Amino acid sequence: MSAIGRGSLKGGGLTATGLKARALDAALALVEAHGVHRLSVRELADAIGTGPASLYYYFKNKDALVGDLAAEGFRRLTAVFLSAQRDPRGRPVVNACGAAYLHFIREHPMLYAVMYDERILAGQPVAQAAERQAFQAFAQALAAAHDGGADVAYALWALGRGTAALCMAHGDPNNMAARDVAQQIIRGLEALLGRPLRVGDDHASPGGSVKG
Repeated sequence: MSAIGRGSLKGGGLTATGLKARALDAALALVEAHGVHRLSVRELADAIGTGPASLYYYFKNKDALVGDLAAEGFRRLTAVFLSAQRDPRGRPVVNACGAAYLHFIREHPMLYAVMYDERILAGQPVAQAAERQAFQAFAQALAAAHDGGADVAYALWALGRGTAALCMAHGDPNNMAARDVAQQIIRGLEALLGRPLRVGDDHASPGGSVKG
């Protein structure tokens, strides 16, 4: 199981001690184990051995708690993009970022689902701000490689989100049906563009596989 699945935030955005960090650590573990629909402030309080009133100081309701979880997910995705840019492993940086994005989804599908819960993303400014930072980290990978880099980055970001949503509709994004969806999208892009697309490591997502 992943570090997130075990509830460990070491090496992520939450290394500080304290009740809020412990609560988010435990909440991530609960979401990975049971899904966000089972998460509640009361259950979380029980998991860390405190009273619900203590948690309401940090999270006024469940939506606020889930918003903070989403923000942590985007911070982790930002770190993934920056790592891919520092060490693209011999690939074009945009390809490395695309492969890293798909790997993140496959490693942390429950967290990714929280990050792109439409109601939470629309209603929680902390999640919106964290997503913008993740996008900016992705966009900087294209800035030097493409004219109109910001527009290209936005188009690929949208394509990546759409591809992820379609894959996750098939359940576990690691299963064959989900992988077939990603490959079908690549084939469709090849037909539209009239040329082949280079696919990076581990069947990189279309967002990271388009030749410059």
